[in-house]
Amino acid sequence: MRRAVVIATAALALFLARSDAAAGYIEDRLNPFIRWTNTTDYYGYGLSDWDMGTHSEKEDWFEHCASLDIVDTHAYVPGEWVCHDFAVQTCVNFAGYREPIPAEYTDPAWSTPNRFNLPLYYVLVTAPGWAGHAINAILVGYDPLDFDDWYFFEPQNDRRAVPGGWNIPAGSTMRTRIAGDRRNIVSWQIADDLTPTLLDHHDDLVLFRAEFKHNGSPVTYAQLLALTTPVLSSGHTVSGWGTYNAAFTGAAASAIVADDGYMILGDATSFAGFSTEGTVDTQANTVTLRSAGFAALGIQTTLGGGTLIAANGIALGSGDNLVGSGTVDAKIAAQFGSTIRATGDLSAGDSESYAGFTSDGELYTGAHTVTIHDADAGVLGSLTVLGAASAGGTLAAPNGLLIEQGKNLVGRGHVAGNLVNQGSVVGDGTAPAARIVFDEGYVVSGTGSLKKVLFNGTYSPGNSPGLTHLANAAWGPSATVNVEIGGRRAGSEYDRIVLSGESVRLDGTLLVDLIDAFEPRDGDTFQIFDFDALPAGPAGQFHTVDLPPLGQGLAWDAAGLYIDGTLRVAPEPGTLSLAALGALVTLCRRRRRQANAPSIEQQTA
Repeated sequence: MRRAVVIATAALALFLARSDAAAGYIEDRLNPFIRWTNTTDYYGYGLSDWDMGTHSEKEDWFEHCASLDIVDTHAYVPGEWVCHDFAVQTCVNFAGYREPIPAEYTDPAWSTPNRFNLPLYYVLVTAPGWAGHAINAILVGYDPLDFDDWYFFEPQNDRRAVPGGWNIPAGSTMRTRIAGDRRNIVSWQIADDLTPTLLDHHDDLVLFRAEFKHNGSPVTYAQLLALTTPVLSSGHTVSGWGTYNAAFTGAAASAIVADDGYMILGDATSFAGFSTEGTVDTQANTVTLRSAGFAALGIQTTLGGGTLIAANGIALGSGDNLVGSGTVDAKIAAQFGSTIRATGDLSAGDSESYAGFTSDGELYTGAHTVTIHDADAGVLGSLTVLGAASAGGTLAAPNGLLIEQGKNLVGRGHVAGNLVNQGSVVGDGTAPAARIVFDEGYVVSGTGSLKKVLFNGTYSPGNSPGLTHLANAAWGPSATVNVEIGGRRAGSEYDRIVLSGESVRLDGTLLVDLIDAFEPRDGDTFQIFDFDALPAGPAGQFHTVDLPPLGQGLAWDAAGLYIDGTLRVAPEPGTLSLAALGALVTLCRRRRRQANAPSIEQQTA
């Protein structure tokens, strides 16, 4: 006899059937997410509405069902009813059990076999010097090899179990199983810092709920495996959604298209786990590429607002192209001759890898925002073009960017991130909208050249110190030029900035620092700027000049700063009146504030 219980949530209304344990009642029932493909002996779960969408929807639904289950009200009885029994009974009630169900789990006071029809698993947690513990788990995501796609559950109190808790301690090993079967589906090691690491998984673990097509016609997983082994041939297309858990190779002119939600391809244990010479189209979906090394992309990879994930990175070879908008959640290695082109806002790289973004190729932002992620500085390629013909773009980098010698950044728009420039930066023009603008709050350094740029942040020339060349550069009111003096040789011991062009504009703060314990002497002269001429009036002067303190009896003479770019060290005037001091500065700081100083937009209009 069966009786139906109706439970409604915002996500769905689902009939949960309670059935009596009967021989063979779960035979031929399949887990809607995970199965063993090397056997017809399934342990499972009736097909339900579990494949309903998001993590949170599944978590909410599972927690609601768990609140109805009564296993947690059973008393803990040492030697009779312990953690193992709680976990097994919960599996029986949620998902069933391989026949026959042991007698101790058939008590009608606690046993409601397969009542909730959800794919719950048994998890054995062990640790050195610890007797071990049993909990439960349910897959709330798409990828059984992703720790974060699992929800771990303590059946004794109906609470979520997380690494670092009493039931998943640091240093423990977690083995996920089907109740009644000792084979591990997937295992993790929990490090001392509570980071989970995948230890192993069953070779035949695949997602059951998948819909793949070959050249538009539905195919089974076995048929797909045959059609793509050893290679997906030229002119052939794989589309749909689901997981292909084997090495995948695509020939030239082959195509991969994610149609609905997600697609997972490749073998994470093989260095030939994924590679293609053809095309990949994520559309607005999530595509995960698995390989023990870089996943090699082909002639064109298109993101239609979707996400491309590769735990060990993606590689773009010469002639390969990545086009579109969305997210590339992977470290990126792009060879010379490769192209990344944004057609909308694009996020690319891995903020946790010191090789998060490394390019020798070309990057085009268009009139969009491209965000580069790297644990250190993202390395830009041979050519980075910022903006479009008449509209600026934005290049953002939370951990900064590096332009190596011989590489170039050109165009118009904003750079939001620290930049070490050892190459060349050239704006489209000297009008405000045509310049490359370095935003406030960030530092530009390096020995590379800069032309037609505007600094709203800090410019620190050289590699501490250095000789740099700037053409038609401008500084805004929030800008700072940070000059370092650590000796008497220009370019190697103190900074020198060579300014050229008719559109040079000064503003902001000139900040001079003494470094390397250097102590200037009377008569020392430092030519920190080299220029033919500066604009007359406020546009040719800094708003604030901030100079460091000198030794006793010495003062800075800044009379030549806007004449020949020099600062001199002179005796401190002991008895001169303040009116006769002229350009001698006896204070640690000298500030000159301009009344109604025009902005850079006014100066260059």
